[in-house]
Amino acid sequence: DRFPLEKHDSVRRIIEPVEFDYHPSTGDVLAKLTSEKLWRPTYEDALYFGVQQYEAYSKRPWIFLHEPVDTPSPVGAQSVFPRYIVIYSFNGARVIDLYVDDGWIKFCRFAGIRVEN
Repeated sequence: DRFPLEKHDSVRRIIEPVEFDYHPSTGDVLAKLTSEKLWRPTYEDALYFGVQQYEAYSKRPWIFLHEPVDTPSPVGAQSVFPRYIVIYSFNGARVIDLYVDDGWIKFCRFAGIRVEN
């Protein structure tokens, strides 16, 4: 229910890695996407990437800063937490998860989208 597949324009979407030599905030990542003329990924980009590009995330996690998914906070709290899809490998297994935006580590790669018509 949270991730319905939507119809998009017929364009080629190329996922490009964006990296940092420091622990970036979400704002840092989004600003770098803009400065490099890359689009923000969608969750569909993350799902297709997870299926097709195992080698790319087998050594380092990839973070997809799509429009966040709001999830309920822990029991008893009154707020929601924005979460993003993170894809990585753990002991040889493919893992896709939703992570809370509480700062990112420089070891990760962030997905930017280059569009070709």
